[in-house]
Parts: sequence; structure tokens; C-alpha cells
Amino acid sequence: MSAISDRIEDWLKARLDEENGSFEFTRNELALLMNCVPSQITYVLSTRFTNSQGYLIESHRGGGGSIVVHRINWEEPSQFIMHTVNSLPACLSQAQARVLLNNLADAGVIDSLNLSLMTAALSNRSLAPLSGEQRDELRSRLLANMLCALLTGSAES
Repeated sequence: MSAISDRIEDWLKARLDEENGSFEFTRNELALLMNCVPSQITYVLSTRFTNSQGYLIESHRGGGGSIVVHRINWEEPSQFIMHTVNSLPACLSQAQARVLLNNLADAGVIDSLNLSLMTAALSNRSLAPLSGEQRDELRSRLLANMLCALLTGSAES
């Protein structure tokens, strides 16, 4: 992960915490604050703040063009897990899996031990014998099964 992308993500998540899960900003202002190009803000929003990761992004044109980020609040952790399972793509990169797992941990859905174990199991190193596409397909299926096992308490999901 890029250091600037991590800084932007951390800043946005801190603001969401401060603003009770929703806030508005302009891409250009945030780019100035982060000392980056506006497209970097767009990249972070499109890769780390997606609906499947528990966020809703509204883009308003005109008047400087603002962006509103909302954190989706789940009443039960099981809702977040099922939403994640249902929105998993057929192929999932290591970076995408890490973002999803970190979001689950940030939401308190998985603990640090499960985060570490799942991250290790879904790593490119663990899945090295497979080709890129096969590895990404298996990673998606493994994550879905792991999350379903968390829901059911069964390893045979």
C-alpha cells in the first residue's frame, strides 16, 4: 500500500469517527491538505471506501464539487458480514482482501487474532502455487467461506 493512500485513508476514517459517520469535503481541498493530486483522493475513495466495504459516497457537482462520505452503520455484525459475503467479487486481489479484512476489524466484526490468521491464509505467499487469476478466485471463495464460518460457528460452510 502506498504511504500517501494510507495517510488519506487514515485521515478520512478519523474524520468519519469525529463526525459520527458522515462528512462532506471537496476533493481539491483534501488534495491540498494531503499534498497530493486530486486523482489520488479519487483513487482512495474508489478502492478503500466502497459500498462493499461499508461506505456510501455521494458526489455533488457544481459550487466546487463536494463529496460526502457516509459510513454504513450495521445493527448487527452479522449484517456487515453477510453484506461483505454477498458483495465479494469472483476474483479478489491480496490488497482488496486486506482492505476488506481491515474494515471488518475496524468495525469490531473480527478480532486481531482472526485478522492476522485470515490475512496470512489469504496472502499471495499462501496461495503461491496457483496462477494469478486462480489465486484471486480461490482467495475470494476462501474469504467467503471464512466469513460464513464466523456467522455459523462451523468450519464446514
